[in-house]
Amino acid sequence: MARHPRRNHRRPAGLLLASAAATLVATGTADSRGVTIPVLHNDTSDQPVAYTPACSADRLPVCVHLAYPPSSPHCP
Repeated sequence: MARHPRRNHRRPAGLLLASAAATLVATGTADSRGVTIPVLHNDTSDQPVAYTPACSADRLPVCVHLAYPPSSPHCP
């Protein structure tokens, strides 16, 4: 069975991406909020996003963020 001569051109790119990902993860630190990778995270812009939750009017109110689509007919 003959090998295709152009198949090996993807390996260097995959190895490069894998090593870059491993390097980024190795610089990360874990805290109560999760893993923070300094190169990809900017602490100065780390502010909560203001929103008004959508709450149900049941005896036990349930509130959700408006970014989540309703998954049941009981959601407002």
